[in-house]
Order: sequence, then structure tokens, then C-alpha cells
Amino acid sequence: MKIKILMLLAGVLILTGCSNFRETSVSEDGEVRRLMTDNEGEVEIPADPERMVLMRPVDVLNAHLLDADIAAVTESVRGNEFVNEHLGDVSFIGEADFEAVRGVDPDLIVLSGQHMHRAEYGEIAPVISLNYNDEFFNSYGDRVYLMQLAKMGVILGEQEQAAALTDDWMERMTEHRRALTFDPAEHEAAVLVEGAEGFFIYDEFSAYGTEIMYDLLGFDVAGDFRGLREAEPFEQHPPAAFRDLGTDYVLVNKHPDTEAGDLAAELSAALSIPEARVLVVEAEDFITNDLISLEGQARIIIEKLE
Repeated sequence: MKIKILMLLAGVLILTGCSNFRETSVSEDGEVRRLMTDNEGEVEIPADPERMVLMRPVDVLNAHLLDADIAAVTESVRGNEFVNEHLGDVSFIGEADFEAVRGVDPDLIVLSGQHMHRAEYGEIAPVISLNYNDEFFNSYGDRVYLMQLAKMGVILGEQEQAAALTDDWMERMTEHRRALTFDPAEHEAAVLVEGAEGFFIYDEFSAYGTEIMYDLLGFDVAGDFRGLREAEPFEQHPPAAFRDLGTDYVLVNKHPDTEAGDLAAELSAALSIPEARVLVVEAEDFITNDLISLEGQARIIIEKLE
């Protein structure tokens, strides 16, 4: 009997799409919704938030897709092409700029679960802090970015719309793959992000184009690069450190002031691969991994691969 109960519970959690993150009740007047959250336990939020502040890049355009009313977003997406295209009048706010947050008079603030200032933000408005990738039960497997869309659907009471967007994306993934004349699954690829002193190595489902390269297109993760990342997960590596590592392609997220041609030539020489296989993109445009951004990123990367 206990086993049957546990199996039933697991099935319920999987169907919610995002584990224990769920709506628990609605007030009698319909003005307040109660959610079970990642870190705060059960919280009360407006049933229809009108001035949301979003401090995680992944949430910004996910919320827009779900017709949210957004007052301000994280400063980290100020230069993002897709955010600026869709949210022309939004305010950008730094991580600890509490006065700026008060200035937009939010009725809900969404933060990262690792944010150091949850308590301070909680004095301004109701706060939900979200974890990124530690859900045990979910219906999206390793596709963390889809789990984040599902969570925003719960926050906004738009679970069905979020599920429909996900289904539509899964169909379009197949269409995007058909644009290529070769099979990426037969090749390895690495994803790098330019830092102040070298390059960070990014693994699957970590934004910066990893969803496009590894999930949508199906490139194999370059084993040498994964090994180096696992050994030194937070290190920045100069191009010379990649000379003995094997990969067929590399996607490189660069700073705005870095010259793309010079960067491609340098990494081509270090990796002993053709420059055409060094795909240089703007890190500011690839930091986000909502579905709007992924559509745009897919077009950019596929064009470079053709």
C-alpha cells in the first residue's frame, strides 16, 4: 500500500511539471493566490500581478510570453537584443538597488534562490525566490529551461498557456533541425563564454546557446571540455589551455568590445579547427534562455552553420 501511495504521489508531482512548486489555494474573493515555492514555503501573491520585478534573466521574456505586467527587470539583460525588442519601456535594476525597486512600486518580486538580499526585497513586496536546477520530479527531464517556463506559468496562473508554448516549441525544434545539411549528432561541440581573464566552459542547459547546440541541434558535448569544466568548474581558461582538447565546433559568447574575427582566428589556431567552425556570438544576446530568445538564437547559430 505504501508503495502505491508513493507512486501516485510521484505521478502527481511529475504532472505538475515543476515538482512541489504549485498553486495551493485561492482566496474567496479571487484576489490572492497561495503558492508552494522553492525556498519560502507557502506564500501569498496577488492573483494578477500588475508590477512585477524580475531579477533572473530566464524569467524576463518567459513572463512576457505569458502576458505578465512587468515593471522592472535585472540589469544583466539591458543589452539583450530580444529583451529590448519586446520590452521597450521596462526599467533595468541592479542586484541590490533597493531604492530603484521601491521606485517602481512592485507587487511581486522574483529572485534567484541564491540571491543574497531576499530579506531586503521582502520588506518591499512579496518575494518568490526560485531554484534553477534542483527539482527531483518534473516532466521535462534535463530541459531545465522548460521547467522555468512552467514555474512562471504557476506564478501567473497560466499553467495551460505555458504547457501550450512548450508543446509548440518542441514541434519547432524539429523544424529548426531540418534547416541543416549535416547531422550535428555526429560532431562534438564546446560552448565558451568570454570572461575578464579567459573563457568559462558551459555545460548543457546553462543558457549562452547551450540549449541550441546540445538540445535543439543535438551536438555531442565535447568530452575534453566537459572534463576540464568538471575539474575546474569556475575557472577562466586562456585559449592556450585548449590546445590539447578535441572538439569539432565551438560556440563562443564574446564581450561587446571584442572583435569577432580576431577571436575566431585565435581560437581556430588553438583548437586546430577551421575558422568557419568557430561560431562567435554576442554574450548579451545569449545570456537568456526563454523561448523567445531561443528562437532568435537558433536562427543566428543555424545561419552560421549553413
